[in-house]
Amino acid sequence: MRTRAARAAPGPGRVRPPQPRRPGRTQTLRLGPGSTALRDGRVDAAFVWLPADLTDPHAQIVHTESRVAGLHTTHPLAQHTGISILDVKDEPLLWTEQAAREWVDWWAVNPRPDGSTPRWGPKNDNVEEMREQVAEGTAICFAPAGMALYYARPEPSWVPLTDVEPLNVALAWHKNTRNPHVTSFAKVVHELPPRCRRTKPTTQTQKTGQRSRLNQGREQEQRQGRRLNRGRRTTQTALSRGRRKPLNRGRQSATGSDGQGDSRARGAHRTYLPGNSAGPAAR
Repeated sequence: MRTRAARAAPGPGRVRPPQPRRPGRTQTLRLGPGSTALRDGRVDAAFVWLPADLTDPHAQIVHTESRVAGLHTTHPLAQHTGISILDVKDEPLLWTEQAAREWVDWWAVNPRPDGSTPRWGPKNDNVEEMREQVAEGTAICFAPAGMALYYARPEPSWVPLTDVEPLNVALAWHKNTRNPHVTSFAKVVHELPPRCRRTKPTTQTQKTGQRSRLNQGREQEQRQGRRLNRGRRTTQTALSRGRRKPLNRGRQSATGSDGQGDSRARGAHRTYLPGNSAGPAAR
């Protein structure tokens, strides 16, 4: 993968020329905050889901978003525009062993506001397994709001959690790094406008609007499918009519305009015996 370092324009009407391409490679980490890969030296910089142990690396928060609950589409709360953490306290909750326990407890909101502990459900190793288990109705999950946009599918249903703290994402890198590409990348991320780094719905109207846009997209796909089916039926009807037309023309030409063509055609196939006065020889 190659990345291009971008800079903000130096002034109105002036554009800074693009920076030269620099070699780079991205790595997708498994479930967990990502700080372990940074400390182990597997990566030079990482987007880290907080909370995480960032004692050694340098970090700055670059993104904030709310959290949602992933529910099966038939769940009684699946169509709500927002729910409390206590509304699902008795539901089995998916969790993972791939992350530190304090990170798992933070995502599970353990303990809950009423002092109760989560009802732990099956374990999973990645987001795909988690989503499939929720779609099957095995358990529920908690996830960032961005996952509802990335996995915009009928299953599972993503419902905002209204009374839990949001997720903060930090860009972390080694304090004493000598890699100029890392510091340049951090500067580019820092210069991004807030609207490019924030997916936090602030009102119920915005949350409802997101659901409406998803529903409108699905309805548009269904309308396109119906138009396509009508077009196919029209084409099939036209083809079937085209097959019958030559046969109908042949029948009309054989019949003639006076309606006597059939009798003449039948007379041409008659057999006459010798001496028959009605035969052509007697004429």
